[in-house]
Amino acid sequence: MMDSIFLLPAALALLALSTRSLDYKGAISALLMGLLVLVAQNIYWLSMLLVFFVVGTAATKVKAEHKKQFGFYQKTRTTENVVANGGVALLMALAGNLYGFLGALSTATADTLSSELGVLSKKRPVLITTLRPVKTGTDGAVSLFGTVAEIGGVFIIVLFVLLFNMSNAFGNIDIWKITLVTVLSGIFGCTIDSFVGATWERRGISDNSKTNFMATASGGLFALLLGYLL
Repeated sequence: MMDSIFLLPAALALLALSTRSLDYKGAISALLMGLLVLVAQNIYWLSMLLVFFVVGTAATKVKAEHKKQFGFYQKTRTTENVVANGGVALLMALAGNLYGFLGALSTATADTLSSELGVLSKKRPVLITTLRPVKTGTDGAVSLFGTVAEIGGVFIIVLFVLLFNMSNAFGNIDIWKITLVTVLSGIFGCTIDSFVGATWERRGISDNSKTNFMATASGGLFALLLGYLL
């Protein structure tokens, strides 16, 4: 039974390759990340990581042809993307901090949904720093539709935490506290992503992967702080 559990990361890596969600190096990186999370913690922590991957991949495929037509389609992701979105969550798992782990995952999931679904909004977004209308796809642009998708991503993570913990998957945790920390840290991390995108990324100081890493790091550290203070 335990041996078969270790096949799960491999199966997901193969799925990522078959759907062209990740290239070969990206799939290997995701496989190693999954195995490390599994060894450091348990199947439920790994499952949370997989929730992000599945939800993010599904969001990418929504109206893919439309996105390709207007240049919004996210090409096959690489090791850099894997580390940018999952690296902080891995570090938190290795450290055994559930709050930080969920904060990073919540940010990554919310940011992916906001980006992938926000570009489908029929209304022009605004730049988060000036609130002036900008072209769809502009770094740091936000919209009502994208924000709703962002919040939806946060609550997807919360939902699966609650579902998994019906079998006491994460131990004796305060459900209300974990929910509040996950929601607030995910929104905080996404806000940081938008501000970095509107400032550093637009000026060429950062790129998408670096921005995503800073966002997940912000969400994870904010969750650590909230978990300590609340």
